[in-house]
Amino acid sequence: MTAQAQTSVQDIADSARQTLGSTAAGAAVVTPDGETTIAVSGLRRPGGGPVQLTDRWHIGSTFKSIHTLLYARLVEQGRAEWGTPVADLFPDLKADVAPGWDGPTVEEMYTCQAGMRGNPSIREMFAGWKDNRPLIEQRTDAAVKALAVPPKNRGSFVYSNLGYTVMGAAIDRITGKPFEEVLQEEIFAPLGVTSAGWGAPPDIWGKGGLIMFGGLIAGPGKPADPADPQSDNPALITPAGRLHLTLADWAKIQHVFLAGGADIVSPESIERLFVIPEGNHMSMGWAASKALPGVFRTQQGSNGRWVATALIAEDRSRTAMLIVNDGRTRTLSRSPKVTARLLG
Repeated sequence: MTAQAQTSVQDIADSARQTLGSTAAGAAVVTPDGETTIAVSGLRRPGGGPVQLTDRWHIGSTFKSIHTLLYARLVEQGRAEWGTPVADLFPDLKADVAPGWDGPTVEEMYTCQAGMRGNPSIREMFAGWKDNRPLIEQRTDAAVKALAVPPKNRGSFVYSNLGYTVMGAAIDRITGKPFEEVLQEEIFAPLGVTSAGWGAPPDIWGKGGLIMFGGLIAGPGKPADPADPQSDNPALITPAGRLHLTLADWAKIQHVFLAGGADIVSPESIERLFVIPEGNHMSMGWAASKALPGVFRTQQGSNGRWVATALIAEDRSRTAMLIVNDGRTRTLSRSPKVTARLLG
């Protein structure tokens, strides 16, 4: 890391915070050899203390690529397989699985083409905030409800947090352990990731919008106290994206994709995760970017109170990451262009 690089990333973090209207912003750049430059800017919340490099940030659905990385590692260990029909992942639920789920595969679930609906119902989400049962039980119930309905419009793209939740329940069964424990053992521990946790991060407060209607989140909302369970999605959908961690630890994970799998998976597995099926919008956690020249793959995540963005350069010479604690729709749409400055 040169002084010039550090200054440049710091300037972009400061600018991003001002441009996007958040109280806090974090920026990072990582290269294939693992060199990482990180900068933070702003306050943890209005009237709060300054953001620290050791603070944790919510990365939303960018976590989906980490989830699929875990599945790829299980495949390389011989514990799972690509091409497995969804129904075959749940032998214990055979009586509850509707006809049709013997067709869609693991890959279709991870590219949101399996015919799965997008999200748990509003009733299921509210119940999830109050549910204190073990997460394996919660995910099993979610899988039963989701798979009781035949796949609809298989092959069409429907962004599905529920699909990733169901695949989390599948990993519970493949390994005989909770999804979260397996992720710790197979991804976080080998990479030296020590800051990972679930739900709203403890120090920086996320902020939603005054108006939340459908996919629109607008207006000057209030900061969300991390102690409030509803400051993040319910734990039920953890496999779809409820991870928080430091920028340094997120960079360690992003480095795996940039460095051909590092020591986690093979280069062939990384390339598989990057493939976007013909006519689709995303691969297994990544998307192409037609609007941003010089970008190979992009990903974004938001729980409505945070926006996280990661871009891989076209020549794969670096990955740029930007997170802000503001989940408004305008923040989500503006962040990729701001993040692209980090690739320059």
